[in-house]
Amino acid sequence: MEHVLTIIAWIIGLAITAGVCYVIFLLLRVPVRAWRRGEHRQAALIGIAVMLILLVWFWGSQVAP
Repeated sequence: MEHVLTIIAWIIGLAITAGVCYVIFLLLRVPVRAWRRGEHRQAALIGIAVMLILLVWFWGSQVAP
């Protein structure tokens, strides 16, 4: 029974990690698309905002409940 719980915990952890990576991928895709459209100033501002969001997200994940 202990091994089953370990396997389930790993599967849940991998699913959560995959979800977080997918959200990061979606966030980083927005400034790249804006840059390719020629909106360089807008892309830079969006890129800075995305990086700040990711830093706050990382900081929030380090806070112990």
